[in-house]
Amino acid sequence: DAISKLMDLSPDTAIVLRDGEEVEIATEDVIVGDTVVVKPGGRVPVDGTAVWTPWPGSGWARLSPIPC
Repeated sequence: DAISKLMDLSPDTAIVLRDGEEVEIATEDVIVGDTVVVKPGGRVPVDGTAVWTPWPGSGWARLSPIPC
């Protein structure tokens, strides 16, 4: 029951950078090597290594997924 509740907290979609563009995809389609964009107030959709690099005017952080 606790695991199910934790899984419900995970967002269904993630924003990743593909060819320099932000693209919204299903969380299960995020692959190792993707750069995930987490905007202010957003939830982290996958486990990964956080690279807290706010870019001018963006206010977001990058996350590199890790394999399960």
